[in-house]
Amino acid sequence: MITAIILHYQSKRFANLPVIIRALREGNMAPDEIIVWNNGADKYVKSGDEIVIDSSKNFGPLVRYSIALTAKNDHILFCDDDYCVGLKTVSDLYHQCSTICPQNTIVGPNGINLGKTKNPYIDRQRVIHPSEVDVILGFLHMTHKRVIVRATEFLIDNPDIKIWREDDILLSMVNKKHGKVNWVVPTDSFHMPSFDDGLCDEPQHYNERDAMCRRLLR
Repeated sequence: MITAIILHYQSKRFANLPVIIRALREGNMAPDEIIVWNNGADKYVKSGDEIVIDSSKNFGPLVRYSIALTAKNDHILFCDDDYCVGLKTVSDLYHQCSTICPQNTIVGPNGINLGKTKNPYIDRQRVIHPSEVDVILGFLHMTHKRVIVRATEFLIDNPDIKIWREDDILLSMVNKKHGKVNWVVPTDSFHMPSFDDGLCDEPQHYNERDAMCRRLLR
């Protein structure tokens, strides 16, 4: 019913992986497929039946959507290697994802509404209560393959768009362009140690995300 895809970026976060995988398995709605994409970090040794794909190169977060198109299930949960699900997280997200606007919804515990200024991302408003939003933030989110296919087709039709750290913005904003729904779902997920070594710690992070929002708002 659900495939979970974990992006492992940083060797410093290696100890987070078994905790995240165990939490997925022990939740009240366990994914029946777990895929770990090892995005240029140290190799991860399997602890069970999860699928581990080792890449010698860091392809950035966008690769998660390519992996999703090969998953055996239609509903996909995406999780970074510094974020963990709680007991109810998967069921909370799946319930909303499959009922609000079936096959056309992106859900997650953290969203933003863009500012109505020349810097829409920099002037964003964070949303953590149940609400429709412009963007669901990428570190934990669930959607249906159909949403990912639409975003992929949009990229093919707009070759000028170059993605690195803005894949969650692309997914949500293309979904909205099609009149679909991005919805915040409060749940029991939580942050794990990131060791101050994520994309958001790079100086160009916010400017690049802001530029992507401006491009997609045209």
